[in-house]
Amino acid sequence: MKIKRMSAKILGLILAIALFTAAGAASVYAFFTSDFFKKLTGKIDENGNGIAVAEISSFDDLWEYSIGAEETEINGAAAVTGKFNDFSGKTESNGRRILRFSADVTLVSDLTITADCHIDLNGKTLYLNGHDLAISHTYAGSFVLSGGTIRVDAASENEETASKEGKVYFDMPYAVPSSDTAVFTKSDGTVLSSSDYAIDVSKNERVIAYHALKAAALKTANYADVIPSAVRYSELLSQSGTEFSDSLFLSEKFCAAGGDEAERCAFVFGDLDLPLHVGAYGDVSIEYAFENSLIDEYGKVTFSSAVADETLTIGVKRAGKTIGVSTWKLHIADPSDESQALSAGKSILNAYLYRYYTNIAAAGETPDYTYEFKRAVQLPKKIFLSADHYVEYAYAAYSDSALSAEVSGTISAVDEYAVLLEPTSAVRRLTATVYADGKTTGEQSVYKVTASDSGLMRTDAS
Repeated sequence: MKIKRMSAKILGLILAIALFTAAGAASVYAFFTSDFFKKLTGKIDENGNGIAVAEISSFDDLWEYSIGAEETEINGAAAVTGKFNDFSGKTESNGRRILRFSADVTLVSDLTITADCHIDLNGKTLYLNGHDLAISHTYAGSFVLSGGTIRVDAASENEETASKEGKVYFDMPYAVPSSDTAVFTKSDGTVLSSSDYAIDVSKNERVIAYHALKAAALKTANYADVIPSAVRYSELLSQSGTEFSDSLFLSEKFCAAGGDEAERCAFVFGDLDLPLHVGAYGDVSIEYAFENSLIDEYGKVTFSSAVADETLTIGVKRAGKTIGVSTWKLHIADPSDESQALSAGKSILNAYLYRYYTNIAAAGETPDYTYEFKRAVQLPKKIFLSADHYVEYAYAAYSDSALSAEVSGTISAVDEYAVLLEPTSAVRRLTATVYADGKTTGEQSVYKVTASDSGLMRTDAS
């Protein structure tokens, strides 16, 4: 039997593994996740180690494998988990993927990949188009972006748009990222320094504090509240200090509990399971201070005879040093109390609709605020405030402010929990009556509406 001659690189690798094995498992882990290891091997080899390859030929493919379109069941409910991301802390080798480009891909929006994968550009070009690509997860090991070109700016004749540059961000505290073999360029052919456009933010204190505050927001804000979209990393990195605006964590709405004024707030309907630490960072802690003592340090809630206001200040510390602070307004509502439930129900619907609230007057004219719909919209029909208490909504559309001429055929049921609103130009007012726990008397809200027959997008998605 012939034995092929080993290359110096492979022989050196074997010797290094032997040495590290003698030194202990921790050293082996450090070695295999190091930049040195990745430079030594030069590539990721999927042959024989169970790592599968996913072909990427479009933005839709990239999105599908980043968060995916594959349904599974989590805690008894349907959930979208992605093509291979099962939310576990560690992925077996046959669960990882190499996302290999088979064509040039252009981002049409910012995109965050949360799956355990590597990206092989395979000689193709990723056009960031002025958008950001982020890889954010807590899997252990490494992430490699390799083998092609990344053009950062937008292809546009508009000078302002064309000057916008995107970047790649690595946010993975347990993994070592590498993009050494990817070439970053501008549309004019200028080759850029990868260190300026492929940025590891895993140890940035503002990023860490933001993650901690976001975790607190997901526990503090009731699931019925609309949580703002994740902030861009460029925005986080452009700011300094420890203060974080409540706009990053709480949505704005016309709040019935706040006197129908527009404010950023969240409703609390029961005891809170407050996170005290961030799993990915052992030295990070979260502290809570409630101004009116309606919630104690362990998250125990004290209800009042009416909706009560609470001010929460959250502090994030790392190794005893404060790295993040944010102050939020909360409304404490007893879901078993009808008047409190109705107040919360109206505010929740206002939060859903607030994104459509706009001034349609031309520049220089008197402001004309309305809820403008350019597409069909799903609206809530039934929302549980707690395990035992809920609110329901009944809707109607009218062509006049006096609510005397109802417009039929614009509202249809989707399921037990949603309706589909398809307003026409005839619709000028939308009414929503909220009921608590199946009662037959409720409270009505009236919304001024503008819609267009020709411009309305007919879709089941809201």
